[in-house]
Amino acid sequence: MHISYVEIANFRALETVSTQLNQFSVLIGENDVGKTSFLYALDKFFENKKLNERTDWFKGETEKDIRIVVSFRAAPEDPQLDPFKRQDGSIVISKVFSFDKTPIVKAVLDDQSAVDIPKPLLGKWFSSDTFHFIPVRRDLAVQFSMGKTALLGKTLRAKMKKTLDDGGGAESLALLEKTLAGALDEPKAALQKYLQEQMHNDSVKIGFDELVIDPIEGVNFVVRLSDDRVDNILIQNRGAGTQNNLIIALFRLIADLNIGGHLIFAMEEPENSLHPKAQRQLLAVIQEISKGTQVIVTTHSPVFIDRSKFENNILLTRTTKGNTLAKTFDASLLSAIRTDLGIRASDALLKGGGNCALLVEGSTEEDGFPTFMEMLGLSEFKLGIAIVNMRGSDFQKVFNRGCAGFCVNGFLFKTAACDLRIES
Repeated sequence: MHISYVEIANFRALETVSTQLNQFSVLIGENDVGKTSFLYALDKFFENKKLNERTDWFKGETEKDIRIVVSFRAAPEDPQLDPFKRQDGSIVISKVFSFDKTPIVKAVLDDQSAVDIPKPLLGKWFSSDTFHFIPVRRDLAVQFSMGKTALLGKTLRAKMKKTLDDGGGAESLALLEKTLAGALDEPKAALQKYLQEQMHNDSVKIGFDELVIDPIEGVNFVVRLSDDRVDNILIQNRGAGTQNNLIIALFRLIADLNIGGHLIFAMEEPENSLHPKAQRQLLAVIQEISKGTQVIVTTHSPVFIDRSKFENNILLTRTTKGNTLAKTFDASLLSAIRTDLGIRASDALLKGGGNCALLVEGSTEEDGFPTFMEMLGLSEFKLGIAIVNMRGSDFQKVFNRGCAGFCVNGFLFKTAACDLRIES
């Protein structure tokens, strides 16, 4: 099961936004355009609890309802879901949140009629058990626990259940404890192996310490790391780079064990604190996971933007009125632009603003134009202008795509390869 389309209204930074999602979707855009709000909206949708914080409402206008509509494809083969499926097999669920009230949940059918869905069915397929969100501020003490909503917990619980089913470990408490403890050895060894590879350090050791297995309370333990410099340090006390390497290793474990099922992963800025090489490695891991499990990320990383398929990128932009727009890419068109102009998709996003692009011949112009504009009392960042280096003076390439230009304070700037004119 995966999300195919999302509509959000009046949630945090998002007045209204709608977009399709792929098996792997990358949300890109400048700061404060609503990327984080988008992921949190999905998190609130699956959490299905009442909202009573004014900050969850667009501009704090709590008199307006928050509405989140999510369309699902490849729904589970559950006869109880059949009455709610559309002719194309999709399921569309709408949730309306009024301030401090239980959300109103409906399934929207082909004729746009809305019907109630039994709570047990929502809990089984459309709850926090299905959707896992990792914010940019990682709380690894939570993520690497046996909690039902923890990423490691979800993974190991599935592994342990399978071990019990295969080994008949429920015959006695002693055998149960021994069987479950043994079920953790393989995942722990895999995590350790991945960490050693990623950190290029064979001395890295991971420990699931203070293991307690209780038939009532469940399984609990703490995760510690050791290497040639430190011994038995709690994971939450390690640096951000090491913590993100743990996330990468955990993602690799999920892919290796093929424990995805109907889980949907969302992660905010997974590249945070990672070296570009580690970013490329993480992207490869996420792309592998997304073959069986839907993954949604936000990013500012050129590695993610450039190395992901163009059609997986979703660009969020803010209008002058404060609303957010979502734009998807035409893969064939962008591929042609990339080939003809020799530019990367991230260039226009990471340089200047993005209201228009100024194509220049090479590095000299790229470095010189900002200085030239400063002499006129102008700033490309304040004006929202992206200066894109074309890495060559092939006039025909620019002519094929048209000339770029902009008008500021009565001056008209025009450029075509190495030709620049200023008209007042």
